[in-house]
This record gives sequence, structure tokens and C-alpha cells, in this order.
Amino acid sequence: TRNTDLTWPEELYTLATRSKNTAIQSLASSNNNNSTSNVEEEGRGLIGLSNLGNTCFLNAAVQCLSHSFPLTFYFLHKYHLFEINKDNPIGMQGNIALRYGQLITKLWSNVRGPLAPFELRDSVAKFGSSRFTDFQQHDSQEFLSFLLDGLHEDLNRVHNKPYVELKDSDNRPDET
Repeated sequence: TRNTDLTWPEELYTLATRSKNTAIQSLASSNNNNSTSNVEEEGRGLIGLSNLGNTCFLNAAVQCLSHSFPLTFYFLHKYHLFEINKDNPIGMQGNIALRYGQLITKLWSNVRGPLAPFELRDSVAKFGSSRFTDFQQHDSQEFLSFLLDGLHEDLNRVHNKPYVELKDSDNRPDET
């Protein structure tokens, strides 16, 4: 969540600009609840994702976003739970954000062995695009774009976009 002047809160900015090791240590030490307290110092975020039948594109996108530390910080600390917009007509009723948050929590916990992203895949199938549910190979960048858009719409706090009247172009006619 940005400040009112559209700058990032200091802790997120600091987290984003630190080295990977410092950021990982900050993730563990800054949270005292059980959601991330079981995160170990070594190997966090290094858990693999099982291929559920040509889901490499999904796994690559999730692993990429998982190592975007400000976003991971946001989901590990459960901030997304306060911003879910289930009423957004172009959103996915909060499902993509919820499932992604659950998967990130598991990826950054002390779980051993690969994880199977069934819930995220099923949410994409149910609320998202059918183009990613046919067990065929797909472009990871396209899925990444879809996932980011889904997170954006599920977490969009604007319920009624204000009307902004555009200027009249200095009374010039519409036709040239």
C-alpha cells in the first residue's frame, strides 16, 4: 500500500533496495506472528513447485514473483487480506490474491520438498482464463501478465472510480 503522496512506505522501500540476504533476514525478524515465524534462516524461498502437467509457465511466473521482495513481504505479512475487493466486476472475487498468498506463505515456510500449486491453478481455471487450463505449454510472460493483472484487480481498493472531466482543447473543433 502506497502513502497518500504515492511513495512507498519506508519499510517496503528499504526492503526493495537491500541485498537479497538482508531482505530475507528482514522478512523473518520484522514479523512476530506465526505466519512467517517458522521461516528458517537458510533455504527460505528455495522450495520448488511440482509440474502439474505442463505447468512450467505457471511455476516460472510464481517463482519470479516470489523473489520480488516487496511483493513477498506484502503477502507474507497478510496485508492483502485487508485489501481484497470481492465486488470488482473485472476481478476474480479475491480468489487469485488469496491463493497466491497461500502459496507464497508455503514457499517461504520451512516446508520440505516441492509444493504442488493445485489451488492457484484451480483458481485460474475457475475465475481466470481457460487458455491456461488445457494442460498445454504456454508462455510464462503471458501468464505473468495475467497473474499480475489478477492480483491488481483482486486488490484494487477503488470501488467507484471518480469522474474526471477532460479539458475542452481550448475551444478547438473536434474535426481538423
